[in-house]
Amino acid sequence: MTGKQSPLTNRVLLCLSLEEQTVSEIQWRARKSSAPISRERLKIILNKLVGQDLAHMGRQGNALSFRLAVSPAVKAALDQA
Repeated sequence: MTGKQSPLTNRVLLCLSLEEQTVSEIQWRARKSSAPISRERLKIILNKLVGQDLAHMGRQGNALSFRLAVSPAVKAALDQA
């Protein structure tokens, strides 16, 4: 279990999907749902989620991409968000 996440981390988690998305796409989805998140802050949060095994990181061409992991921990984190 990853424990309680910050509200901003929860917001980013809810913007992820099972399909790969670039940082720009995630940033756009976050902006649509609420206040904007800086690109630097978003990358920190995404790397934290990868470190907690709640997200996976890959590449789409030259851009980093992220998607939700598939595990009971992800389900629990989404339920808490």
